[in-house]
Amino acid sequence: MPNRILKKPPRGALQMVAVLLLATLPLAAAGPAYVKQYTPMLSAPSEKSGKPLKNLAINEVVTVVYTEEALEQTDLSQAWVRIRASDGREGFVRLGMLAKEVQPEGEVAVAFRSIDKKSYVTADALYVRTRPDRGAPEAGMLVRNTEVIVLEMSDNDDYIDGRAAKWARVRALGEVEGWVFSGYLGDEPRADSVGPANEPKEDPNHISSGNSKTVKPPYLSVRDEPSAYGTVIGRIRQGKSVRIVERQASWESLAGLRSVWVRVQADGIDGWVFGGFLSSSGYTMSSDSLDKPFILPLDPSSYRRTSKYGGRTHPISKVPSFHTGVDLAASGGTPIYAAADGVVEVQNDHTGYGILTVVRHENGLVSYYAHQRKRYKQAGDRVAAGEVIGEVGTTGNSTGNHLHFEVRTNYNDTHFNPDLYVPFPEVQDQ
Repeated sequence: MPNRILKKPPRGALQMVAVLLLATLPLAAAGPAYVKQYTPMLSAPSEKSGKPLKNLAINEVVTVVYTEEALEQTDLSQAWVRIRASDGREGFVRLGMLAKEVQPEGEVAVAFRSIDKKSYVTADALYVRTRPDRGAPEAGMLVRNTEVIVLEMSDNDDYIDGRAAKWARVRALGEVEGWVFSGYLGDEPRADSVGPANEPKEDPNHISSGNSKTVKPPYLSVRDEPSAYGTVIGRIRQGKSVRIVERQASWESLAGLRSVWVRVQADGIDGWVFGGFLSSSGYTMSSDSLDKPFILPLDPSSYRRTSKYGGRTHPISKVPSFHTGVDLAASGGTPIYAAADGVVEVQNDHTGYGILTVVRHENGLVSYYAHQRKRYKQAGDRVAAGEVIGEVGTTGNSTGNHLHFEVRTNYNDTHFNPDLYVPFPEVQDQ
């Protein structure tokens, strides 16, 4: 039997609140605006993880690009707005920081927030690339504890070695400039006594032909060629022993690990894996960074995608907005599955999300399951990947039965494109 759910406000009331608020906030639509007070423009729609890109002065003219859909809020003055500053850079501020008219300026001096903060490389070796993409050409390489200055943060997010983060354009050593994955940057230099993610550091020369090693991630993809872009021909479970039968000569840095590609044999599979995902001491890691870490939250035959992650016209308010997840239309009562092992961290029925369950996963991310008709799990419950945690519904700010699915760093924190984390068949086939 499903557990008891909390009392929720009527669906129609939530929709009416959203429409009325948007109607009274014309800046929700794209257009010019004035900055109300001194404030930093952030790289992401979050005070927790967004980094300051530029200090905005009072009455500085900016252009509103879009407003984020703030399903967790009823006060849309707290909604995040993506803006374009006069120098062309784009970032995020709260909607309440903007006005349609020039504001009176006070005489009190305001200290700007420091932006040029130093960061340090935490990976053993980190490639600098010409654009924010792991497949982009290399512009150089930085070693651990190199000091860098972050100049800009990317729009696109990535997931590498269990970390979810944006790309950062950095300058280092007075001459190297380009893009690095910001998940490998830290506020302090890293101690030499540990390896990636504080795991015991191993001698990379342990990867050699004839040796038997242990698989570190939960599932390690075996590929038909020694490349991250090789076709996956099989998977080997965490803890399994594999025998190395061939080793490439060239070293690579991948997922913050420095190693070589090796051909292995195990469980009837013969193919290539990256040696950094093999261990001689038996320690494990949370994921194989080359694979998508989550499974489908709905049976693929039970839904159709009705809205993707990104910009759209809001179906209720009819204003330009940014959709922070994906919408999967399905019949009411369709089972919803946990996308990965984890613990229910949040249950909330009193926002535009309707009946919402948020699960914290071992890779540090959280997944959202919104607009449910029923929930089967409560805060604190442990769930397994593929376990039924609720039913598709149309509660909250919804126009019909569907699952609104999100991936974030924390509850009400930075969001990422779910297509980067879940192998949706409609995306894979494109």
